[in-house]
Amino acid sequence: MVVTKLRTLCLTVLLAFSLILLLPRVAKAETARTPSGNDNQYIFDNVGLFTDDERLVLEERFAAISADINMQITALTLNGEADGDYVDYGKSFFTEHQLGFGKNQDGAMLIIDMAERKYDIITHGKMIVYMTDKRIDSLLDDLLDAMSAGDYLSALDTFGSGILANYQKGVPKGQYEYDEDTGKIIRYKSLTALEIGLAGILAIAAGTAAFFTVSRRYNMRGKVYTYHFQENSSLTLSESTDIKTNEFVTTRRIPKKTSSGGGGSGGGRSTTSGGFGGGGGGRSF
Repeated sequence: MVVTKLRTLCLTVLLAFSLILLLPRVAKAETARTPSGNDNQYIFDNVGLFTDDERLVLEERFAAISADINMQITALTLNGEADGDYVDYGKSFFTEHQLGFGKNQDGAMLIIDMAERKYDIITHGKMIVYMTDKRIDSLLDDLLDAMSAGDYLSALDTFGSGILANYQKGVPKGQYEYDEDTGKIIRYKSLTALEIGLAGILAIAAGTAAFFTVSRRYNMRGKVYTYHFQENSSLTLSESTDIKTNEFVTTRRIPKKTSSGGGGSGGGRSTTSGGFGGGGGGRSF
């Protein structure tokens, strides 16, 4: 009887643990195509760099990658439309067109300004923790040859492949997001296979212990013990008086820290106002 109960409990614990591991995948599958706004267009070619066939190929490519990582990747081409900084124009475009997936508008955008002959990458939402400053700089460098040669089709394909590759690498160790507006630091930790395995073992051990405890109680194997606290305890009260004789107050001036303007170090990154990352190290071509 006890063996049967133990076997049933172990199977239940294993099933529950398996469901816990599958929950993120299920949630991703349910929300994979739930963008916050525009989900029918990924390429916004205001300049006309691409033919209709090329744009269709890029649309399909970006749509497939976006569905795979559950974050929308887009591209925007400009020809002097930005009244000021082209990156700020791209951020406004991203926000106004409600790009990105989910309520946090998770996604990334490649902005190309043909008038300035510059390009840059901005990120938003969950994409920020995958595309660190270092990864964005590396991807910008990867695009430079194709951009300089006027091979914009290859450049956008490399952009999409780079986003996918960095997503597959996972969140970098020690990654955090620093919000310059609130001063809050949000740290992210990636679970390793060892940590997941240990969690499973602990879950099974806890379930087994609970089973034996309940089984032991139901079988009335435990003994009830009565402790006579009145006969086996004592209480002694004593009186003490403290007299205040003097008081000292020490003060000192605390100097304000001067900011060097840095947005973090190591694996972290700095987030600009409005919830965007990136957009600070574009390239000229």
